Amino acid sequence: MEYLYHLPPPPLPPCYLASSPRFRAFATTEDGTVMVAGGRTPLLHMWDLTSHQLMKAVELPGGVREVRQLIFPPHSWDGGTSKLLGVLAQDGVLRWLDMESYQLLTQTGSHDLAISHAHSSPDGHYLAAVSESGSVLIYEISLILRKINQSGVPVVKAKMCGKENDSVPPNKSRELARARKRRNGADRGQHTSLYKPAILQPPPAHSGETREVLGGARELDQRKLVAVLKAYGEYPAKYRAFIWRSLLQLPGNHASYSSLMERGTHSAYANLHRVYPIRSQRLGRVLQRSLSALAHWSPIFAETPYLPGLVFPFVKMFQNNQLVTFELLATFLTNWCVNWFDYFPNPPLNLLAVVENCLAHHDPSLLQHLISHNITSHHYAWPLMSMVFSEVLSRSQWLRVWDHTFSQPPGFFLLLTASLLTSSHSTLLHCTSQDDFQQFFHHPPALDVGVVIREAYRMQETTPPEIHPEKLLGSLVPLTRGTYPVFNKYPKFIVDYHGREREKIRREEEDYLRQRQGALEMERLRETRRAEEEAWFRQQQLLLEAEEERRKTLSLEDTRLTNQRARLMAMKRELQVKELKVMDATKRDFLHHQKRVKEARIRRLDDQIKKRVVQREVETQAALEEADLKALELERQRVQLQHQLARYQEEMLGQLDMEEEVEGRRASLERSEGGGRGRGWLRLRQMLQLPRSARGVWRR
Repeated sequence: MEYLYHLPPPPLPPCYLASSPRFRAFATTEDGTVMVAGGRTPLLHMWDLTSHQLMKAVELPGGVREVRQLIFPPHSWDGGTSKLLGVLAQDGVLRWLDMESYQLLTQTGSHDLAISHAHSSPDGHYLAAVSESGSVLIYEISLILRKINQSGVPVVKAKMCGKENDSVPPNKSRELARARKRRNGADRGQHTSLYKPAILQPPPAHSGETREVLGGARELDQRKLVAVLKAYGEYPAKYRAFIWRSLLQLPGNHASYSSLMERGTHSAYANLHRVYPIRSQRLGRVLQRSLSALAHWSPIFAETPYLPGLVFPFVKMFQNNQLVTFELLATFLTNWCVNWFDYFPNPPLNLLAVVENCLAHHDPSLLQHLISHNITSHHYAWPLMSMVFSEVLSRSQWLRVWDHTFSQPPGFFLLLTASLLTSSHSTLLHCTSQDDFQQFFHHPPALDVGVVIREAYRMQETTPPEIHPEKLLGSLVPLTRGTYPVFNKYPKFIVDYHGREREKIRREEEDYLRQRQGALEMERLRETRRAEEEAWFRQQQLLLEAEEERRKTLSLEDTRLTNQRARLMAMKRELQVKELKVMDATKRDFLHHQKRVKEARIRRLDDQIKKRVVQREVETQAALEEADLKALELERQRVQLQHQLARYQEEMLGQLDMEEEVEGRRASLERSEGGGRGRGWLRLRQMLQLPRSARGVWRR
């Protein structure tokens, strides 16, 4: 986001030239005309925001080395009669200055109490201060004002930068010391115990977020927290995370969260650092892990393009405890965003209609103006909701808004969206073009977040039940203990289609990267070969130069060798004759060797032929012996069969003789006994001990 204008750096007096201001505390008056800044030096720098010029630099009285916090109380503190500025120094004492005369009026707290933070209530009745011991101190503003008006203690005048202190007579120094001592004692006993709840005591100091701390957070009384919020407008910054965990009833499911984290980085957020660059690498890794855990928990969160912008403010606040970050986001998505995905990938038309109905009821003229310029809820409500007001509010304003949002039912978030629009009624009525509205909804002017919150509470009480957001969203439903609930309130077929398309694109991208890597490898190889060729050409050039040098040297040697060529020719002829003789002898030796090789090859062939003849005779003899064995075996089988056949014939002949004998006896019995044939046959069978089947044989 670009800045609106640039404030020039302040000049430093000679005594502080060795160090830079390094501002750490800022405050702006209610009318927005003056901004005061302080840092690690005891100087206050004041800028005029209308002319964008440095007004002056004031050096604080003794005892102040650093400025930790600046407070501009509302005019309701003193009826708007003067401008007070509270300066919290490194010693834990809150000093009050008059902005007209730059004089020290009084101080709150002491070195023993050591205030670390202080905040004023919106109505200007109370001042809440948090000490370094963890206790909360409540001061009545009326007592502080009465002390300022009635104090007879001479004020210590702050000096302008570059000027000497007003001289203090020596006899007055002891009076000033005694007065300062009385004032410190009065401030030490001034704080009251009107409200010092145990819920704001610091949690136990452990190395990590333990179950005991979470258990203690769940025991906080929400009614008391809401009472504190309404009294002071926001929760103490030191205990804000602790209070949010209590309001949302985070379960602390370590095992379930670990199972989600073990799945690693989701493919949808693998290149998150390119799409959503963050200066802090550690914060970028925490954001990537949180988004991956949400995507593993429910597939819809891998397809939601605005999810990184929605999640980032919460991740930045709880980056030191990723379990709390995930459970806070899961609670927010299942309660405040439960109906956001009914029309995915389009915005939630039902929730936008609720915002539009609230706007029509509470500010119909503004709605008519938006409609007349074709500005729908997609333009004026959805950007605020999808970015959870992070683009339109500063960090302190955003935290204050979410203090109230988490303390109320989920429908209060929609009322805040409508309230932010109605609070900017006059500004929006002056917008007439699409660019004006676009600029407002993404980069709006300075907003009074207190007015926005009060308007949201008024809408909560006056909105009719039929259009009230609580009718659609209901009340808070915390996460279940042990395992996280299933989140499937979205059109699954669209998400599945998007998942398939994303996987397809991922594969195509991998193929493209692979091909690109191959092309880069080929390019590197080509460059390497080109470098090698250049080196080779350089080497050849050097060789040519060396050859030229040698040629010159040889030309000189040729003249010396000319005289020796005659002698060398004679010697050469002799050498040729000797060489021819040696060649003839070598040729004869070679032919003789070839002859011996051929004779050895013929002998080797003869030996092989003999071996094969002997082998064939051996195989023939073995075959004949095997044939004789088979003939003997057949003869043995033939004799055995003949014996079996003779035995079988003898058995058949004996059986036939027995049958004939039996048939003769049966005939004689039939003739002798006539009707007693059956009994005679039985006696005959018993006498002969024949089987039952013999009767059938007899009949046959």
